[in-house]
Amino acid sequence: MKRWGCALLMLGAASVEAAAFKATLLVLDDDPRLQRSRIERAYLGHPTGPAADAVAVAIKESKLELDAVGASLSIATVSAADVKGLQDAARKAEKAGDVALLADLPADALLAVADAVKLPVLNLSATDDRLRQQDCRAQLWHVAPSERMRADALAQTLVARKWSTVLLLTGPSPADAQRSAVAQAALKRYGLKLAGAKPFKLSGTARARLGQRHLADPRQP
Repeated sequence: MKRWGCALLMLGAASVEAAAFKATLLVLDDDPRLQRSRIERAYLGHPTGPAADAVAVAIKESKLELDAVGASLSIATVSAADVKGLQDAARKAEKAGDVALLADLPADALLAVADAVKLPVLNLSATDDRLRQQDCRAQLWHVAPSERMRADALAQTLVARKWSTVLLLTGPSPADAQRSAVAQAALKRYGLKLAGAKPFKLSGTARARLGQRHLADPRQP
């Protein structure tokens, strides 16, 4: 988290005299990614809370570096109901002299914001591989790892631990299906064997998660 503050400091450090830097964190109203049912289970690839909380910690942890160069950094959080509202907020921040934008947004909203301004935009949470491929933007900086990066890291960990056979569980959403495809490609790249794949439901009970009606007694029909 500290690197966010340091990155913003470098972005605005062109002028020694202008030592008070501003940035804006853009978020969506009622972001479906922050539903309680998703956050409290902390599954891989799912947000674990609002980015504003992490940004506050980043500012606090960056204070030593900022004080050392006689600088200060403030970050305002702006929430909008739709893409147009996000773009308007981004343009307003640019006109107000912000050195950068922080974005805790889904990929499409993130790209719309990046296309609306010339400021650097720090992507805090969107992991879509296309953001580093066909939808890459020159001013878009990625803090979050991509889906391929995460899948490769997981596959490398399995190889290091000599766990060569994998059971893959896939959630019900289209995003889960895409993540499953990326994971399977990573398994193949690193020579791991896919033993099988099962559907997985976000639930608090093991019986519902794996779709088994009689998990406690497998003898029952």
